[in-house]
Amino acid sequence: MKVLLLAECVTLAHLARPLALVDRWQTERAAGVAHADVQWVLARDPRSARFCTGFPGEQVDLASLDPARFVERLARGQAVYRGDELDAQVQADLALYADLRPDLVIGDFRLSMAVSARRAGLPCATLCNAYWVPGTPVRPVLPVLPWTSWVPLSLAQRLFDRVQPWAFAAHARTFRDWRARQGLDPGGLDLRAAYTDADRRWVTDAAALFPDLGQDRAVRRIGPLTWSAGGVPDGELAQRLQAVDPAPLVYVSMGSSGRADVLPLIARALLAQGCRVVMSSAGLDPARLGVDTTRLHVAPYVPAQAVIDRASLVVCNGGSLSVYQALDAGVPLVGIASNLDQFLSMAPVVARGAGTLLRADRLTLPALTQAVRHGLEAPSGPGGPGQPGWPQAARTLARALAAERLQRPAVQTLLDDLGR
Repeated sequence: MKVLLLAECVTLAHLARPLALVDRWQTERAAGVAHADVQWVLARDPRSARFCTGFPGEQVDLASLDPARFVERLARGQAVYRGDELDAQVQADLALYADLRPDLVIGDFRLSMAVSARRAGLPCATLCNAYWVPGTPVRPVLPVLPWTSWVPLSLAQRLFDRVQPWAFAAHARTFRDWRARQGLDPGGLDLRAAYTDADRRWVTDAAALFPDLGQDRAVRRIGPLTWSAGGVPDGELAQRLQAVDPAPLVYVSMGSSGRADVLPLIARALLAQGCRVVMSSAGLDPARLGVDTTRLHVAPYVPAQAVIDRASLVVCNGGSLSVYQALDAGVPLVGIASNLDQFLSMAPVVARGAGTLLRADRLTLPALTQAVRHGLEAPSGPGGPGQPGWPQAARTLARALAAERLQRPAVQTLLDDLGR
């Protein structure tokens, strides 16, 4: 069985999940769960090749939309793809299928796959979050847009609530028009359906956070796919992690789609509270942080899980990759969100009392300091005495995730199901 993975590397998460899927399959194969031979082929943007060393199969180049353009369109509230860009990706996909002749195709935000795989007669699955599956109940939250910092938040949210259905429909129209040009029925495709259109939707979220996935029979819950860049700690970072120090350790990462401009403020708030800080800067020059770095370790990419396992708090962009890394370790979160995906990812974490959500466009030092203090010190939750604090709630969720892990379907089962 040859399985082709299409990673649309506009953010690191869309590469990380296919890599984590194969890691899971290897673990299951070693345990005797996987019974068939699988030849994995990873198609990823050449700019992301440095993250794929050790991949147990063939790797091929496949251009993604430029990540900077993707993030800029998200920040402006624009449709993330144009029709001509999707047309070009379909042609690139089809050329790849003709060359590799896969049996199955699995994509992560490779939106062209919905057309290309069907034109090639190939069964396909998409890796996606629960909140992008049609039928999953969510309330869209106002993301950070160019105008949101200038309008009172309550008014901005009311405006967004009014225009959101129209905006989503306008974005989905790009996909409907494109599918019609490709000779496929555009149907009543909405934005969530467009983002996750495939023969199977493989949901990478836990039931503890998203219990309701609607009634779509093509949905399979496969559970979180966690992955960490950066290898294992060595050198200075290893020494920092092994040092005996009573100060709380905090891991910081705004990811590849978060607001890097908030990192100096985050560093100031954490160091003022006497924390030790390990920060994944995604390329930000440490000199721009403007703080004393004796208690701060900064690197472009950090072995996140190894750090989080020793941390007392995680400060991140709220994306699902960081959320599940933290919750697996029972560590509470402060999410500083910008785009809609990050707000939707953090919503159930906040609802379960395992952290808080701050807006990147309204981030202030007092608000961030209060959040850090609560995450590190508060014996009870925001609801007052008798309510569990964030660390306790995070540990409760960690136990729930561990219990779910024992019940999740094997990758081999998913592949067999897709191939039928």
